[in-house]
Amino acid sequence: MSDFEADDNGSDTFPPADIATMALGLCSPVYIAGTDGVIRYSNKAFNDIFRRSDGHPLRRISPRLLSALRRSSAPIRQRESVEIDGRKRTLSGRHVKLAGHGGDTLVGVYDDQTIETELRAALGTVKERSDELLSTVSDWVWQTDTDWTIVHSVTRDIGTDIETCAELTGRSLFDIGQFRPASGRRPPTLRTRAPFRDVLFVLERPAGGERIYLLSGIPVFDAEAGGFQGFRGSGTDVTERLAAEERAGAYRLELEQALTELTATNARLDGALAQARDADRAKSLFLGMIGHELRTPLNAIIGFSEVMSDELFGPIGRPEYKDYAADVLQSGRHLLSIINDILDVVKLEAGEMMVQADRFDPSETISAGIRLLSLQAENKQISLDQDIAEDFPVLFADEQKLRQMIINLLSNAVKFTNKGGRVTISGHRSPQGEAVVTVTDNGIGIDSANIESLLQPFKQADDRLSRSFEGTGLGLPLTRSLIELHGGRLEIDSALGVGTTVRLVFPADRVDPT
Repeated sequence: MSDFEADDNGSDTFPPADIATMALGLCSPVYIAGTDGVIRYSNKAFNDIFRRSDGHPLRRISPRLLSALRRSSAPIRQRESVEIDGRKRTLSGRHVKLAGHGGDTLVGVYDDQTIETELRAALGTVKERSDELLSTVSDWVWQTDTDWTIVHSVTRDIGTDIETCAELTGRSLFDIGQFRPASGRRPPTLRTRAPFRDVLFVLERPAGGERIYLLSGIPVFDAEAGGFQGFRGSGTDVTERLAAEERAGAYRLELEQALTELTATNARLDGALAQARDADRAKSLFLGMIGHELRTPLNAIIGFSEVMSDELFGPIGRPEYKDYAADVLQSGRHLLSIINDILDVVKLEAGEMMVQADRFDPSETISAGIRLLSLQAENKQISLDQDIAEDFPVLFADEQKLRQMIINLLSNAVKFTNKGGRVTISGHRSPQGEAVVTVTDNGIGIDSANIESLLQPFKQADDRLSRSFEGTGLGLPLTRSLIELHGGRLEIDSALGVGTTVRLVFPADRVDPT
C-alpha cells in the first residue's frame, strides 16, 4: 500500500555525478534509476526491503511512481507499508528527478517511520480509552462545606441554564433545589452527617422547569482533627429516564387493558369458531348422510326407468309412457350427478379425498369427455372440438378425477355458450414442463369481479343465471380442489360477452419425462 504526493519544499542541488557515491554510503534505503524506470544503483538497505517475489532485488520502480515523477518537477513523497520478517513496517519515501549532463536521474530515499506510526496508533488507543472512561463520569460532581454550601462543582451539562459551574459556588444545595423521598430512602437534612445514596434531588431551573437527579454523597472529615468538613458527592440526571418510566407505566396500563379486552374477544371468537366448526361438521355429516340415503332409492329409480324406457320386458303401451320414463331416467341421472358432487365436496372438506395416481395418456381421457358431451352440444348446435399438441405428455395422475374435471369444464362451457357457439378443448406442454388442459368457449363470459365467487361451493357468477341455467355451482370449486390435490392449479380468464378460458395446469412432477 502506498501514497505519494508532490513536495514543493526544499531543493536538490548536488550534481548527478556524485549521486551514486552519496547514496551507497547511506544507511537508509536508497535507489537511483534512469528515466526508463530501471534501477541503476541501490544500497543494501534498499535491497533487503524491496524484493521481487522470487527473492531477487527489485530492478524497476513501479509504473505509477515513474509516471508521477515524469509529470512532476518537484520532489514526490510516498508512504508505503511492507512486511519484513513478519512485522509490518511503514516507510516514507522521498523521490526526485535530477537533471544532469547525461540526462535526468531518478533518486529515492526512504525513512523508516514504523516506530512513529506505532506510537501514533498507541496514542490513539489511549485517547479512545480515556474518552470511554470520561463518558462514564457522573453528570454532576460536587463538594460542599459544613453548611451544604457548594465549594466545588464539575459537570458535563446539568441543564440549569447557569453559564458556568463556578456560578454554583457559594450557593447552598438546599437553595438551588430540594430533596424528595423515594423508594424508602430518607433524604439528607441540614444536620445530616451520614452517607446517602441515590436520593432524588429536584434542581430548579432559573428559566423555569426542573431537572431530577439521583444524588449520592459521603461526609468528609479532617484527617488529623477528625472534624466534619462537608460532603463530596455525584449526581446522575434521571429526568428523561423517569419521564420515560412514567410514559411506560401509562403504556403498560393501556396494554394491560387492551390485553384484557383482547383476551375476552379471543374467548368470544374461539367460542364462535368452535360453533362454526361444529356447524360445518354437522353440515358435512348431514350432506353425507342425505347423499347416501338418497343414492340408494335414486339408483333404483334410475334402474327401473331405464328398463321401462328401453322396454326390456316388452312394450309398455302408450308412447307417452315411454317418453315419461325417459324423462324420469334423465332427471334421475342429473340428480345422481348432483348428489355425487355434493359427496365429493364433503370428502374434500373432510380431507378424505385421495389421489390414485396411474400412468396414462390424457388425450384419450379428453376424447372420452368430448364423446360424453357431444349429444348435449349437438342439441344446442354448438361446435365441440379438440386440439391436442403432438408434445402433449403422458401423466402420472388420477385418471378418474381428470375425467371428472374435464366433464365439469366441458359441461359448463356448453351450458353457458349460446346456440351456434363454439367450445374447444386443447392440451399442450408449457415451457416450464407443465401439462396444460385448456377449455375455451365464446359464451356469455364472466365479469372479472365475480370469478373468485365462482370458486366457492354453491355460488354462481350471477344469481339471476340460476333461473336460466340449471346447476348447483359445484363444478368449478370441485374442479379446483381436484387439480390442487394433484399439486396443480386452476386458471380462469373471462370477459362478459366474449367468452371464457379455463386451464388445468399439472405440475412438471406429474409429467412423464419420456
